[in-house]
Amino acid sequence: NVEPVYRELAELLLIDDENAEPADENLDQAITQIDNLQLSELENFLRCNLAPTTTITKFKASSDTAILYPMILENHLTVILQLPEGKRFAKIDIPRAQVDKTLEQLRGYLSDSPNRTPDVRLVAQEVYQWLIQPFEDELRQRDQIETLVFVLDGTLRNIPMAVLHDGEQYLIEKYAIAVAPELKLFTPRPIPSDLQVFTGGVGVPQEIEGRKFEPIEKLDAELDVVSELFGPQPPLTNQAFKGETLKDQLSTGNFSGIHLKTHGVFSSDPEETFIVAYGELLKGEELGNLIQAGSRQGATPIDLLVLSSCSTAGGDNRAVLGLAGIAVRAGARSTVSTLWEAQDKPNTELMIQFYRELKKDGMTRAKALRNAQLSLIGQGYRPPNRWANYVLVGNWL
Repeated sequence: NVEPVYRELAELLLIDDENAEPADENLDQAITQIDNLQLSELENFLRCNLAPTTTITKFKASSDTAILYPMILENHLTVILQLPEGKRFAKIDIPRAQVDKTLEQLRGYLSDSPNRTPDVRLVAQEVYQWLIQPFEDELRQRDQIETLVFVLDGTLRNIPMAVLHDGEQYLIEKYAIAVAPELKLFTPRPIPSDLQVFTGGVGVPQEIEGRKFEPIEKLDAELDVVSELFGPQPPLTNQAFKGETLKDQLSTGNFSGIHLKTHGVFSSDPEETFIVAYGELLKGEELGNLIQAGSRQGATPIDLLVLSSCSTAGGDNRAVLGLAGIAVRAGARSTVSTLWEAQDKPNTELMIQFYRELKKDGMTRAKALRNAQLSLIGQGYRPPNRWANYVLVGNWL
């Protein structure tokens, strides 16, 4: 009900009849309106007031980072690029309905099958022309920029920005990429050098609440390596992976990271947002509270939450809110998950490589994920359907 008000105000601030460039003050106010809309969406998802705990905070672009704010308005798609020295603005005259239709088509091609790669590239080039091409020269002149952070709006949240294509390369081949609402929780700060990761998951086939969940063959192969690299204790798996046991282990440990490999779905409906434990589904609020138990008894946020083998709900334009919502509920600074279901073997290879990258000195979360995705491409998993589904939501450092 309130969404059109935010969008109409943003349009008034950015668009005039004479096609004049908006003043910096108007750019700032438009960003604030879309930030407020995202906060309202999260509050609606979580059914609570976030103002006391999770305030909006303006991200600052460092010398190696550019921040992009695309906004889907009724008759225009606008993009604001924030660089260390100021903001740039671009406008495409295109109705919102056409933008949504194009993005839904791209999402469908991506999650369909590897043989849709030509279709993916064609539509991904169109989206690249909207979001990146207007600033291509500026970005190319600043070869120190290594990371692009997107504050995404509407149906854009269902598209992995990594897959945007310039005709020769995917965006991930040029930049590390993150998605982040401008919330205080996600303010960039480096990952701690003493990262301690809790690991667990379920690999056995199950049927719970009328839903069937297939086996995950590579459960131990993935969790054992992550535990060896960052874990203070062995993984909690299969029959041991239950809500009560999880709560006990997380609340008595001293964890700054949580890595769960199990089936799960993230949706804009908290009741349809869950991960699979042994014999039960851990849903919305319960899942958030469980993860929060691991944050050193709630004293500090979880620096990294990885949900391996989970995906977002198909056909749900606000599904990625489920990811951000769980992160906010749990106080997790950053979350890595997938937009559609990942194949077990490449998923395991990517996750192992991601943690190996994180072990390297000075490595950021965004660069570690990029390197892991490039590693998959290098191993022959070239169709974007295999590597593009991974998203990093939140703190990218």
